[in-house]
This record gives sequence, C-alpha cells and structure tokens, in this order.
Amino acid sequence: MRLARLMLSALRLQAPGASGKNVSLDLGMSQGELALLIGASRPKVNIALTMLEDMGAITRAGNKLSCDTEVLQNVADME
Repeated sequence: MRLARLMLSALRLQAPGASGKNVSLDLGMSQGELALLIGASRPKVNIALTMLEDMGAITRAGNKLSCDTEVLQNVADME
C-alpha cells in the first residue's frame, strides 16, 4: 500500500491529471532508496514491486514504470 501511494504521488507530480493505463513513471531511484522513503527493507520493496506487477498495476522496464492508475489507486486504498 505504501509503495502504491508513493507511486501515485510521484505520478501526480510528474504528470498532473494523467490517468488510465500505461502512464509512464520514472522514479529515478533504486529499490534501496524506495525502501528508505516508505520505511521498508529493500527485499520487501522488491516483493511489493513484483506483487504490483502481478496485479497489473505496473510494468517494469529498468527504473521506468508503466502504471495503471486505477489499479494503483485500488491497492493504495486497501487497509
């Protein structure tokens, strides 16, 4: 959930108003840096990225991501 929320925040900064499938996101940071931002370990971030990919929320190509904002929002809203 924390990673999905971070991605949604980054999308709002990089591409305000963009929504739908295949919204490009360049985080420009390593998994270790992502872990520090969300208060998790690097292995947990790797697992979360894989889970988001399996759910269809993201497609990874190096540091660049293609995001489905609707799926990311659904994950971010989970409690």
